[in-house]
Amino acid sequence: MRAIDLLPDKLVARMSRRRGQPYAFPALDPRTTALVVIDMVQLFLQDRPEAGDVVANVNRIAKQLRALAGIVLWVRPGPAVNPDLTEAVLGAEPANRYRDAALDAVLNAYQSSLAIEARDLHTRKGLYSAFFPGAGDATACLRARGIDSVLIAGAFTDVCVDASARDAYSAGFKTVVLADACIGTSAAAHRDALAAIYRNFGDVRNVSELEVILSSRACNAGA
Repeated sequence: MRAIDLLPDKLVARMSRRRGQPYAFPALDPRTTALVVIDMVQLFLQDRPEAGDVVANVNRIAKQLRALAGIVLWVRPGPAVNPDLTEAVLGAEPANRYRDAALDAVLNAYQSSLAIEARDLHTRKGLYSAFFPGAGDATACLRARGIDSVLIAGAFTDVCVDASARDAYSAGFKTVVLADACIGTSAAAHRDALAAIYRNFGDVRNVSELEVILSSRACNAGA
């Protein structure tokens, strides 16, 4: 099954006509690609039964990308850039909870089954998006290493993953969201966010699709 099979048929047909193919990026160079994993921390993953499958898929694509000389960047919540605005939008109780969680060693800890390696990179973000100017240093960190393409995974598809995908596109990165390596706030919200990303900001793929793409490109580069 392809990730775009989750999307409305009319949308896929329309984008395929416009692009001349279903995908904006049918090939990616693993050497200039980073997996950016958003907010896979206890605060968001506790009591989420689907987290196990998502973690397994994150680990799977991270392992392959490292083996092909790509980069893995782990992003966690940091102190809010605009705390007063956050409180006004979310309300005092949720804003305070997120503020405290960003500083809490347990709630802001990575999910224990994630296969994080010493060579991986880490950063934090003070807004929903990891790529918004002033939110963190993800853009500068990846640019300094010659990255031009990002695979985005994590939580939540319709919140921080969506915001990060939009700003990664705006920052000039080829952007692919990994549908089966993301968790949405609901199944419907997950699908709707994927549709918006596919329509406007990049591609939507499953991990198995990326494994084929990255391996194929790596083989061609080595030929």
